[in-house]
Amino acid sequence: MQQITEKTRDLVPDSQMIDGWQNGDMYEPTTEVFGILPIPEVIRSKSAMLPYIQDIEDDVKHHYLASKQGTKFAVLNIHTAPERDLIHTLMKENTTVFNRDKQDPDWKEAVKLWNSKYANGKTIFYKVIFF
Repeated sequence: MQQITEKTRDLVPDSQMIDGWQNGDMYEPTTEVFGILPIPEVIRSKSAMLPYIQDIEDDVKHHYLASKQGTKFAVLNIHTAPERDLIHTLMKENTTVFNRDKQDPDWKEAVKLWNSKYANGKTIFYKVIFF
């Protein structure tokens, strides 16, 4: 490191020497993943999500996110107007999964239904619940 700073000292004459700095490029890269994590296959299949497809339609949104998650469509929270409308409709009308006569929704079945029947990657995106 000291050789690099000595060779470039004339570019910034008043610069301070850097002590203790290590060039991270000199080490073997790790296989760790930071940031967007892939959805484990067991969770993906239990949540009725299809795997990532590289040559997906052009009008699908959040393609990069889906590729990192390993899913056909991105896994996102409810955030679009069509998703908000859909959840309200399902909570009112779907009595077998969402609106079960004084019981909480069956969230595991709700996620499966949402992902298999409604997710399109354009206005409705995958949801996940950990089993």
